[in-house]
Amino acid sequence: MAQDTSNTMTRLQTLQTTVKWYHVEFKAEILLDTYSTMLSDQSIILAMNSSFIDPSLQFESQLRIIELSFKKAFSLPTLNTVKSMGKNPEEIRDLQSLYENIFNVYEDTLIILVSKDFYKIQILKEMVTWMSQNKQYLQERVMMLITRVLIFASRRVKKYPSIDAPCLGLLAAELSLLCAHEDPLITQQAITGMNYVLKIAMYQKSNLVKRKSSVASDRETNNPKEITSDFELLSKTMQGDRSKIAQSVGQTLLPHLLSDFVWTLLRKLFSSNKESALEAAFLLNLTLEYHAQKITTVSKIVDDIYEQLSGNFSHPMNVVLLRVISLLTRAFPKKVIFQLMEFPVPADKTLSECNFPQFPETLHYVYKVAVEGPRRSEDSIVTIIFFAELLNNFFKESLPKEFLVLFRNWINDPNPSVGKMSLQKIASMAPVFSELENVCNLLLPVLDAFLSKEYTVVIRAMLTLRNILSKLDKEIYSTVCTRIASSYCPLMDHVNSDIQCMAIRHFGELLLDMSHYKRMLNHVIIGSLVPLLLFLESNEIRLVNACRYTLTICFSQLKWSISHLLREENYCFESVVLNICNNLLSSYESYITDLISGTLGFLWSSRTFLKKGATILIGYLGKSGAHLLLKEEIDVMIEVIERVARDEDPVIKLLAEKTRKIFREIAYRIASSTIRQTFRRWAMMFHTKKLKLIYDLANITSLEESIPEDFTEVKPEDNPENLVEEKPEYLFQEKRVSFAS
Repeated sequence: MAQDTSNTMTRLQTLQTTVKWYHVEFKAEILLDTYSTMLSDQSIILAMNSSFIDPSLQFESQLRIIELSFKKAFSLPTLNTVKSMGKNPEEIRDLQSLYENIFNVYEDTLIILVSKDFYKIQILKEMVTWMSQNKQYLQERVMMLITRVLIFASRRVKKYPSIDAPCLGLLAAELSLLCAHEDPLITQQAITGMNYVLKIAMYQKSNLVKRKSSVASDRETNNPKEITSDFELLSKTMQGDRSKIAQSVGQTLLPHLLSDFVWTLLRKLFSSNKESALEAAFLLNLTLEYHAQKITTVSKIVDDIYEQLSGNFSHPMNVVLLRVISLLTRAFPKKVIFQLMEFPVPADKTLSECNFPQFPETLHYVYKVAVEGPRRSEDSIVTIIFFAELLNNFFKESLPKEFLVLFRNWINDPNPSVGKMSLQKIASMAPVFSELENVCNLLLPVLDAFLSKEYTVVIRAMLTLRNILSKLDKEIYSTVCTRIASSYCPLMDHVNSDIQCMAIRHFGELLLDMSHYKRMLNHVIIGSLVPLLLFLESNEIRLVNACRYTLTICFSQLKWSISHLLREENYCFESVVLNICNNLLSSYESYITDLISGTLGFLWSSRTFLKKGATILIGYLGKSGAHLLLKEEIDVMIEVIERVARDEDPVIKLLAEKTRKIFREIAYRIASSTIRQTFRRWAMMFHTKKLKLIYDLANITSLEESIPEDFTEVKPEDNPENLVEEKPEYLFQEKRVSFAS
């Protein structure tokens, strides 16, 4: 301390003897005042440095004094302005000498502090902060002084086996932003300062092994150029290149210093200086792109970002914040995802818009969370959203089968909301899933959702399926088309009309998709004819139109030339049924018994149009497939028809009586001998006769008004020949009669 004070007094005495104060006393008053302040402050600061004050209190006190000195010294006029005060060369030299000594004293103070404790390099970081607060400060002087102190420190550091300078990350962040300053002189000083910061950082405690190895290599050569080649190379690679700066910082700084570097840049995003904020965004993104795995304050950063996003949804830097989360998730999937799950909206001297990245670690972690089971259904929905966004935006290759298991589980979750969300996300990812080799393993659980009791889940499942099928390779499509087509059939008479219409139309679209594979679907088409025919008579126009649309496609696939009968001007329900049955006889008669079985269920419907239609259809099917029916089967059908004949609706009664007559006639002709019955069946197969109109719908409808009140049904034991009077064949004209009316 005594030596420091002696040096100061000697400098003062020398200055007093060389400067002729009386020539410039008035003009240099501000310089003298500043100089004396520098000397006074230096004495106090150095005195504190040698005391036994608590180090933290000591540093805070010194920093306050240094800040006051900074504001006084760097508020001075420029050197050119000071020179203009002198009237002759001698005065100019004296003023310049005084001016330079002010900054020399400040520099000496910093060098002394840093030489005693590398922790106090933090003062340089504070100086950058002070400098940016007021553009009137001598910024070039500040940067020059900072660089010179760093040069001294980089030389001094070689004398120690290791050092502890925790402020290097903060200082590096401040200097990195100045590397893009508009003033090229400041930029150059900042780049030089960055180089020395990184050189000092190489001597940090955890870099000791690295430093020793480099020292050993230095000793192996006597060439001074080779000794400094690594440092010079670093300087060259950083010139004006953000990417190089980010890489060098990430490679050199220890994890806790790099975390400080990132944290400082993060705070700069909301600076009032737009240029500084943009530069911070660039550097932040690049640093995390290369070295996110070294960050130690991940939770703190994510928490801070969430608070920023919650407080200001429209800030232009929000995109950068979300990108930071993305990059941290890549490096720390478990930590970040767990943290996001806890937030209300975890994945929405904004994640998708931010291109949330897909990475194997992230996906596997989300998978683990999903398999272990979330605490609530709401958590399942969050997991689905989060997982789906990852896949939807980036995953273009085949998914591991474990992930398909997840979606299968979610689709069939007891909570309908979970099922719907899963299906919705699968639909949005259709382009991704359609490219998967094992996509069929996902289609099957979607089909299982058709059986859900929640109608919204069924609708969502059908929409999801169509989204995937529309983008699926036709050859892969063909391997599951039969299963898919069969899944639509039960929905064609669903109690919910939205589901029913959608199922009918989607069935037709599937047939169009598979037009080149129609043979494998013909049996499914035949099986679907019953509901498609019966609902042609519905009161609901959109349902009728859906049936006409799909039946037209069905007839085309089966190569039946009867589509014209579905047109409004040609339509007659009985004519459509008659022609279908005739076509069945010629090419698909083996399916008739199955169609009869499928029609029987509609005879119990509470809807009148279905009862009427089913009664007519089963009559024609029975007539056309008489040779295929067993006596026991006919007896069952007669019993069912007799119940229908007791219906309150008089038209249904008349139709049921005619239908019962058909089956009574069939039963009457069947011999009791099994051999004779088999022979008759073969004979009918080879002597097929086309059916003709049976029911005379126009007359039955007109007779509805004239049916006597005491009308009684005919008993089963009555002669089947006299059940209903037959009409001459010429009376059966094709007329449009809608049972709905």
